[in-house]
Amino acid sequence: MKKEQWIDDILSSTNSLKKLHPDENLLRQIKEKAATNEVNYKMLWFVAASVILLVSLNLRALGNVNTVQKPVNESQADNPFSESNQLY
Repeated sequence: MKKEQWIDDILSSTNSLKKLHPDENLLRQIKEKAATNEVNYKMLWFVAASVILLVSLNLRALGNVNTVQKPVNESQADNPFSESNQLY
């Protein structure tokens, strides 16, 4: 019951607020820009170049995953120290 009263109080608190209207010039400018079918070609080329770059980087990364690695000898796998990092 208290929860319903609280919800009603919150919803009724917006009744006293004044409704705002945008400036007529601003509203007209927004409508004019929305009505034009103008394309920003500089941005279009930028987006196309970005997509091509991302696709090529992904293809290159996938190509590197499929490369064959040199097999490890059993003696190298058993030895925790490499030959260049001798501790004695």
